[in-house]
Amino acid sequence: LLVFKDVGKLEDAQNRLAIKQLIKEIGEPRNYGLTDEEKAEEERKAAEERLAREAAEEAEREHQEAVEMAEKIARWEEWNKRLEEVKREERELLEAQSIPLRNYLMTYVMPTLIQGLNECCNVRPEDPVDFLVGMQWHNLGLLQPPPPGFKR
Repeated sequence: LLVFKDVGKLEDAQNRLAIKQLIKEIGEPRNYGLTDEEKAEEERKAAEERLAREAAEEAEREHQEAVEMAEKIARWEEWNKRLEEVKREERELLEAQSIPLRNYLMTYVMPTLIQGLNECCNVRPEDPVDFLVGMQWHNLGLLQPPPPGFKR
């Protein structure tokens, strides 16, 4: 029975000399490649790594899409909230600006209009619009004779 020393694992000077002599005699070590089992194992590991990487990328992409969708919904809700606030402010401003006009109409226009409509109902002219215009002109002093059927 022959027992050989594994000189590749030892690091003393004598082994280095023996390794140099072996390389000189038989040449550099040759690697003839992997066995079929080793190749199949490497391919299996590579396929598992690729599948794991693809699954992780898919999960990350789905997570990013969910985050983007949540941000988009939040921006949309914020925009709608601001839009409603602007509409409310515009309504309030319009109402505030219309108060003087309403007061003017109620003080100066409506009493004359109500009086003219009452007279129009009593007289029943052929053209009620002309009757009201003529009555208004008479009340303003622009027209001397009152419209036909007008009673003061």
